[in-house]
Amino acid sequence: MREILFTTGGCAAYPDEQVIPKILSYPAGKPFKLSLPNTFTTMTEDVKEIIKEVTPDRTLKTLYVTYLLIVVWVGILPWLIPLAFFSSPFLTLGISLPLLLAVVFALWWIGAYYRTIRYRFTSFEISWERGVWFRQTGIVPYHRITNIDIMQGPISRFLGISLLKVQTAGYTSGTASAAELKINGISEPEILREFIRMRMQEGLLRATSDTKSCSVDEQILEELVAIRNLMGEKQS
Repeated sequence: MREILFTTGGCAAYPDEQVIPKILSYPAGKPFKLSLPNTFTTMTEDVKEIIKEVTPDRTLKTLYVTYLLIVVWVGILPWLIPLAFFSSPFLTLGISLPLLLAVVFALWWIGAYYRTIRYRFTSFEISWERGVWFRQTGIVPYHRITNIDIMQGPISRFLGISLLKVQTAGYTSGTASAAELKINGISEPEILREFIRMRMQEGLLRATSDTKSCSVDEQILEELVAIRNLMGEKQS
């Protein structure tokens, strides 16, 4: 029973003149451990360099402000205007002033929230962050993505922006939904969707290549061990 221990942290590369003597010269019939230096690895840890960083279009703020105005127009003014005619001025002022402050605060929050939204794309994953007081972050690996949908409401279509829904295979990292990542305020969603698809295809090709490399390297090491055993039997 022979044990080969790899300390490279990845797949072993093709053994060269430094590795082969260690295998062939070791006495037969004894268990051994073979530690390969990091220079023999074929799969190195790539630096997670940011390839692309995306921020929402400025019209996303306009979309949020439009939603706020709809809430004020439909949910507040229908009962606030009659109240101003049939109630005392002090009561009307006592109700209107807090509502006005809430609307002003909402307008400030929309701008502050918009400035915190970031989407970063690396060779392996999508990372995102958002939040004014409570910062939310998350990671979506490309190999977990199952579908990418583009959605537009009537107001979004008028403003020329879209929502990109990136659906994943039950992966969760951070505080986002485990099923999807929403990239809002995108002016050119088709281009971004195609960019993500290209990263997904590159990830599949890289995973296939690494698997084949590991399989070939393991076969070579097994053959070297067999040669060493045959040499030991002839010497004995």
